[in-house]
Amino acid sequence: MRKLAKRSIIGAVGAAAIGSASLIGAGTASAEVPLFCTVTSNFQTTAYSTCGTNGWHRVHITCWNWSAGSSNQFYERWGNPVEFGGQQSISSCDLPLSLRSADIAYG
Repeated sequence: MRKLAKRSIIGAVGAAAIGSASLIGAGTASAEVPLFCTVTSNFQTTAYSTCGTNGWHRVHITCWNWSAGSSNQFYERWGNPVEFGGQQSISSCDLPLSLRSADIAYG
């Protein structure tokens, strides 16, 4: 009985250590806000954001919806923050010349 209790305590402490380590690691990745960020559009179809320092960000675009059967005038897209080492995020609209707006989301 004593051996079972000892193993249970060791297992609980190990699980708590692994759980807290994963939370600590996740918190530090999103804490950095990048500096010197810009958004650039290409041919009113694609937009990308570039930052001068490392940190989590991604480009957010809205595109005009030219579909005849749709009731929405525009739709949103988010870029992937992982491309090019996390310093550049890119996203594009479905059709050429349909980019409505582009901005950067942090954190």
